[in-house]
Amino acid sequence: MSITTRASDRKHLPTAILTAVVSVFLLGGCALSGAAGGLVRDPDVTHLFESYKADPQQYRYYYSGWSNNPYAIVAIDRQYTLNDRLWTAFTPDGQTLQKLMNALYEDYNFMPFGAHLVDQNGRRIGLWYSCIRGAGVRVDPQTGIVDIVTDKPYLSDDVSLFNRF
Repeated sequence: MSITTRASDRKHLPTAILTAVVSVFLLGGCALSGAAGGLVRDPDVTHLFESYKADPQQYRYYYSGWSNNPYAIVAIDRQYTLNDRLWTAFTPDGQTLQKLMNALYEDYNFMPFGAHLVDQNGRRIGLWYSCIRGAGVRVDPQTGIVDIVTDKPYLSDDVSLFNRF
């Protein structure tokens, strides 16, 4: 009986190893997912931006990239401060916001979308509009400084910025 059991165990060994490896990756991914916040898509945010509506009383506005071809536009709740190393502040009067929106970088495979920026605890801290599909968001709980890192490393010459999360 022990010979049959050993042969049976050896037959299922590759499946057991594969299951263990997949489990480690899944559990590791779940553990890392809480390390940073990100984007929660919302068609109402998309509509807000595409209507060129801004709320400068509640938000500070920034764009990433160049004014003639920004990659993303964000509105950060005024209770937070954006680490603006990769972002440029602007006043969202109707013409400026419209100009930036019309010049927004286009990824031909993806349409621009609006989203809520959420911190590592799931709290909404601002708004997002871009074709860029992913961003890591983290708020320092002591200072209220927001870091946003996108999934496009060509936004900066300093690639180490994208390894912070």
